[in-house]
Amino acid sequence: MIHAVFRTFRGSLPGALIAAALRYSPRFSGRARRTELITVLGFSLIAGTAFSFLITLASPGMQTILAVPLIALIGFPVFDVILRRLHDTGRDGLSMFVILIPYIGWVWFGFLLLGEGDAGENAFGPEPV
Repeated sequence: MIHAVFRTFRGSLPGALIAAALRYSPRFSGRARRTELITVLGFSLIAGTAFSFLITLASPGMQTILAVPLIALIGFPVFDVILRRLHDTGRDGLSMFVILIPYIGWVWFGFLLLGEGDAGENAFGPEPV
């Protein structure tokens, strides 16, 4: 069945998103390119918006029960790719705490994530392909 999905969407953006979602496994180690970060953030934004709309249709008591797994399903891949992106720039996970700096923290964090990765191998592994 999964192979039929790949054949149907091969070479398209939906196919790339489906392939990335199906092969995802949380690693929290290694490195990630900027394209992987942008893909995961875009997919999470689209999926989170769609699922949150569906959750609003549920009864108020059921909304919390549905929202918690949704946050985990979307939050873990985002956290994973952000951590691996920081590894690609030669920084460890503690660099995420820069967002706690008032006013400038989020901007600085954006520059950390979108900056050029280290060429070749660094302390966190080989250069991603």
